[in-house]
Amino acid sequence: MTARNHNWLIIILFVVIISIIFLPDTISSKIKLPIIYLSQFPLYVSDVSSKDMIGLLQHKRLLIENRDLKDELTKIHYEVKSSNELRLENQRLKDLLEYKKSLSFDTIACHVIGRDPSNWRNTLLLNKGSKVGIKDAVGVIYFGGLAGKVINVYSGYSRVMLITDPASRVAVKVQRTRDEAILEGFYDGLCRLKYLPLDSKVIIGDCVVTSASSSVYPGGIYVGKIVSIDYDPSYTYKTAIVRSEYNLINLEDVLCLKKQQ
Repeated sequence: MTARNHNWLIIILFVVIISIIFLPDTISSKIKLPIIYLSQFPLYVSDVSSKDMIGLLQHKRLLIENRDLKDELTKIHYEVKSSNELRLENQRLKDLLEYKKSLSFDTIACHVIGRDPSNWRNTLLLNKGSKVGIKDAVGVIYFGGLAGKVINVYSGYSRVMLITDPASRVAVKVQRTRDEAILEGFYDGLCRLKYLPLDSKVIIGDCVVTSASSSVYPGGIYVGKIVSIDYDPSYTYKTAIVRSEYNLINLEDVLCLKKQQ
């Protein structure tokens, strides 16, 4: 090879290398990598010292491979997270289905699609409404017990007030002592039991369930456990704080009771 031809080869290869290095990232690596590998061959067989040019090509190839590996790793992480979320959802739905089978009354399964911005911590928006038979003022339960009641029904969705809402009132009884009381929403996801008799023998840890005297809920639905008791001699009744087994604002699937005809 003459010196002149040799110089032209160097110039052409240099232009090719620079072009490859600055190829846009939008071009698939399946196209880029073969071009890089092929472009290195003339450099290896030429009698010119071209280590720097080969180094540039190898550097570009490593950058592309690194980016592809990162993309693949990101994809794997996403698939793992999606798989975990799907597994949790399946387990949640299985638990709800098993709970539904154990009930002696009819229900409609609903998915929580949002919250009411005006009362974020105490309301749920459900993905079903009057089209599937949901009525106003019916009870809403979950796999762990009582959640609240429907307060607004539309064609395709419903609005639920949780029992933790200060406006909520539920007729309940303490399961062990059989004391009747009224459960009202309190704060921080808690409820307050009011109008317990002064001689009530309730203790911390007692279970609270819905009363059969309720016009909204069937009797015996689990509500929560007593976590504190307050006795004020100036009052004519005792009060207690009740906590649900689950943080109701985090509910994702619930059952709406069917209103009896």
